Amino acid sequence: TMRGLLSLVLGIGLGQAALCSEHTCAEGTKKKADIDATDDAGAPATTCCEVDTTKCASHACAAGYKAKTNSAGTDLTAGGQTAAENCCEADTTKCAVHTCAAGYKAKTNSAGTILTAGGQTAAENCCEAWKCWEHTCAVGTKAKRGLDPATTHQTADPAGTCCEVAKCSEHTCATGTKAKTGVETTDQTFDPAGTCCEAAKCSEFTCGAGYAWDDTKAAEDQTANPTAACCTVDDTKCVS
Repeated sequence: TMRGLLSLVLGIGLGQAALCSEHTCAEGTKKKADIDATDDAGAPATTCCEVDTTKCASHACAAGYKAKTNSAGTDLTAGGQTAAENCCEADTTKCAVHTCAAGYKAKTNSAGTILTAGGQTAAENCCEAWKCWEHTCAVGTKAKRGLDPATTHQTADPAGTCCEVAKCSEHTCATGTKAKTGVETTDQTFDPAGTCCEAAKCSEFTCGAGYAWDDTKAAEDQTANPTAACCTVDDTKCVS
C-alpha cells in the first residue's frame, strides 16, 4: 500500500536496517534459531544464516575431489548414497584421477596434487615405482640373489624382476616328513612339500623321554605327530 511504501522509505531514511525475517538463506544454509527479529547488521548471510549440517554445503570433499556443481543444497544421504557420492566428484586436474602404469603405485598423499605441477608429467607427479621388497614371491620361488630389494623397481613383471626359482635344498620339510633323496638341486615348483619331501617312517624316529618305541609301527608314517604315531608311553617312567 501507499502507507506501507511511505513507511519503508521513511525507515530507510532513518537508517533502519532489515531484519533476518526478510532474508532468504542460500542453498546449503538455514536460518539460525529464533533469529527473525534480529537486525541483519548489513551481513544477512552470516548474521541470519548458518550451514545446514544435513546438506552437502557442510561436507568437505577428500583430496583430489571437488564439490559437485549445484550440490550445496543436496541432502548428504540422498538416494541412500554416501555424502562423498552425493556431494563430490573427481577433480580431473588432480592425481586422484590418474591410473599409474604396471609396476608403479600412487605416491603417498598425492591425490590432491595437480597432474602437471612443476611442469612434470602426471606419471612423475602422481606415481612411484613399486620396489622388490614390496613384492611377495610365489610359493616355490624366492627373492633374487644379487639385487637390492629396497631400490630395485618391480617393473611390469615383478615375479620375473624380483624373484627366482628356489631349490629343494632351500626348503624345510614339515614335521613327519623328510627330504627326498637326490633332489637338492631340483626346483621347488608351486608344491615344494610334494616336490622335495616325502613321509618319514617311524623306524627313523627316536622317541623322547618317557616313551618307548613301538617296533610294530616301524613301517608306518610318522605323520605330523610322530610321538603319537610311533611311540607308546613307557609305564616304568613318569610322564606328565
